[in-house]
Amino acid sequence: MFSEYSAVVAVAIHDETYLLDFSVKTVNLQAGHDVIADHVIKELESYEKLHLAKFIGAGIPFEVSKKCPKLCSRLWLELDIVPITIMAEVEGDEARKFWGVKDVDEQADSMARKCRFSS
Repeated sequence: MFSEYSAVVAVAIHDETYLLDFSVKTVNLQAGHDVIADHVIKELESYEKLHLAKFIGAGIPFEVSKKCPKLCSRLWLELDIVPITIMAEVEGDEARKFWGVKDVDEQADSMARKCRFSS
């Protein structure tokens, strides 16, 4: 969720079946350039080190990739994670019409699940 000065950023960690962990934080968009990408990279790096894990893919909502255009390339370059941009809402698509009413943590979980099935 974006406002003029801040964004609520959620990261959901999934294995093949279950949601393992998640993080929801508000980042100040005035704190610098590319703060969303910086936050996501730090969250994933921290999780990988703490849990001796390696991420292979990340589901990114198309809206986020438009507002943060360097996120996908930084995931690939810095963490060797394949970013998968997913269109979250399509006009007239009944299965996706409730995307906007989901909380940001539910959206992150949905992206993680969709990424898992896309590969």
